[in-house]
Amino acid sequence: MKINLCHHLSLFSLGGGEKWMISVANDLVKRGHNVKIYSTPIKVAGGIPVTNLDELLNGIPYVEKLRHSIKADVNYVTYHPLTGLNYNAVGKVIKGIHATTCWEPVDLKYGALPVQAQILHKFVGGLEFYQADAIHTVASHLPLKHKRIYSIPNFVDSKVFHGSDKMDKFTVVYASRKSYQKGWDIFQQIQEKLKDEDIDFRISGDVKEADMPKFLSEAHVGIVPSRYDSFGLSIVELQMCETYVITSPLPSHKHLNLSLLYADSVDEYVRLILKIKGLWEADKKAFYSKLFYNRDMAIRNYDTKNIMDKLEKMFVEVASL
Repeated sequence: MKINLCHHLSLFSLGGGEKWMISVANDLVKRGHNVKIYSTPIKVAGGIPVTNLDELLNGIPYVEKLRHSIKADVNYVTYHPLTGLNYNAVGKVIKGIHATTCWEPVDLKYGALPVQAQILHKFVGGLEFYQADAIHTVASHLPLKHKRIYSIPNFVDSKVFHGSDKMDKFTVVYASRKSYQKGWDIFQQIQEKLKDEDIDFRISGDVKEADMPKFLSEAHVGIVPSRYDSFGLSIVELQMCETYVITSPLPSHKHLNLSLLYADSVDEYVRLILKIKGLWEADKKAFYSKLFYNRDMAIRNYDTKNIMDKLEKMFVEVASL
């Protein structure tokens, strides 16, 4: 089956949606499908720069420009208002929702591009979905209307993301984009409040994708203070790496049905970090037993094999419509 995967953002700057597309493309190729990837040159602030994209794509054709004319049995296009301006698609079309931006209240601090998308969605969102043969969403809580909706979450490969030895010094990590949306400023405030504690703060920054599992698993706590989030991929990655997660109580995070700690203020993040640090110092056995349980939950719900089976079934069903 011929499948086109189309993203509205460049793959040379990695975020959750971009990682998803690369992983899905590679898995579908292994399953015998003919896959091509298309994107625009647009990049968002805070994405992780990519210098080895060819290596990540393993020979999968990739074209990046503003406007594409494409044809396949199924064209999967990440949703953004006025998708037709970027993708003139022949064949069945699935519009994939990987961000809840268009369903959030307009917030000028979010940035010019997201705010433009929010405003456009109010006018053209209904028509965009009507024109699609199916809708796929990683955010099961969104109030969507369409005759064919697939609610299939993101996934993480448990063979890649797993536990390893923790750092000798208590370590807290931030592994999201450095953006207002992802709560970068909140993390900075947490770091400032705990500057006198014996804690090592680490930021993913330029950590290579291949080194990310080790980076996450060496930490004791991962902070995910997002203001807006469609899924929370880094949350699942952290839990598979046997690392405690403190995050914001967003609907998308609560719908993960994982054992998470929630904080709605800087002071609450600080309190929970110190609580976990105290447990680690006082009772290592209790500290690690909880992490093993968390990893099992994450694997059960979000391991690659289970989710990719569902995604492949979606592509096959839509192609046969």
